[in-house]
Amino acid sequence: MNLGKITVRLLSKLNLITANQCILPKGFYEYGWAEWLPLVNISTLPQISYCVSKEFTREDTVQYLSLHKSNQLFCNFENADILFGTEYQINEYYLIYSRELMIKENLKKNGFSYPNTMEEVIDLFLQLGFLIQQSDQSGNIILDMVIRPFPKVTDKIK
Repeated sequence: MNLGKITVRLLSKLNLITANQCILPKGFYEYGWAEWLPLVNISTLPQISYCVSKEFTREDTVQYLSLHKSNQLFCNFENADILFGTEYQINEYYLIYSRELMIKENLKKNGFSYPNTMEEVIDLFLQLGFLIQQSDQSGNIILDMVIRPFPKVTDKIK
């Protein structure tokens, strides 16, 4: 029996989200999404949930993510010649770089683009079914995050 989607916005309107808290879909962990998403998407998901619960517009959400230094999470595939102080930093960088390159190739193989901006992070979440986008009564573009039913990796990525 499907009673419809449960979303962050719905739970927020019902006062089921504690003030200044965010909730993440259980399916995100159960379905293993962290293995398939860029680090920037994984890291910004809680922040996006928070923005949805606070009824931010899409534009406000992008600004919020940028103000909270989320832009530093993007992988620069063009300029890998970065100077490091220690061998540990070099190894850490190349470990992350290798992971992100694999994620980028897998997304491309499945018809998705690796995000380079916060707008593209949101677009990827929309394409994967994590987010819903609509207009409010004032014509502003708003986002909502699906809690249940949450998309399965196997339905989106091969």
